[in-house]
Amino acid sequence: MWAGFTDGRLVSWQQGHRQAINGVPPGENVLSLLWGRDGVLWIGTSTGLARRQGGRVEKVPLPVCAAPCRVTALAAGPDG
Repeated sequence: MWAGFTDGRLVSWQQGHRQAINGVPPGENVLSLLWGRDGVLWIGTSTGLARRQGGRVEKVPLPVCAAPCRVTALAAGPDG
């Protein structure tokens, strides 16, 4: 299970153990999370969209949104 917090922390609970995950830039709030079918964790933040893949978190540009763009909800499309 994963949880995101308004102070930017990501936390993972696996097999009864909690692990804090670094990678969300300072000053960003985690507002939404979604596991993709491909195993990517999508992260909606107070300043845009990020993804965690291969242990790294990287920002994803959003061409249709003026900065800063709050991503408060995420949903998978039919293609994943």
